[in-house]
Amino acid sequence: IMTQENPGHVVAKSADLFDTFEIHRIDREFIDSAPETAGIYLLYGADPQGKVAAYVGKSTTSLKTRVSNHKKDKNKEWFGTIYAVPLPDPNLCGAVEADLIYAIEEVGVVKIRDNKQPEERFRESEDVHVGEMLEKVKVGIELVLGSPIFSGEVESTKGGAKELSKQTQKSALERKYQGPAAKIRERT
Repeated sequence: IMTQENPGHVVAKSADLFDTFEIHRIDREFIDSAPETAGIYLLYGADPQGKVAAYVGKSTTSLKTRVSNHKKDKNKEWFGTIYAVPLPDPNLCGAVEADLIYAIEEVGVVKIRDNKQPEERFRESEDVHVGEMLEKVKVGIELVLGSPIFSGEVESTKGGAKELSKQTQKSALERKYQGPAAKIRERT
């Protein structure tokens, strides 16, 4: 369920009444409306070369304070949108951040900008809560963003450059489901 908090701030929430998961899509000008809780965030925009870029970060105290610092940073003038995801436990932040950075780098749909290598101790955490939360964050951000930055199908071209497959280039609503139920069976 999506609601508009103000002209530059949209919140996407789970339709499950017992699930508190939410993603805040905030335009740069409205950064002061970010949540004041622990969580992870994705800065998204075009870098100085015009390439789509992302930066993944975390805050174990206040997303609002952390992302406000980025707005003042001259090296981060490239981003236009923030995707902030409050997490129920600050202890999840490091593991979720590390796995998101790794997923973006591995898929290669967007360029990771200015992210330092995350600590290896957070990668592939065995904590059952991390895996569940990580999957929610990946799917949720991709839905709100409309781009498969964590799971996109990437094909190599003749020059070695990476391009999204024809299926992935389509908007989220245009993509055709190709799973096991794609073929319609006649009822007997």
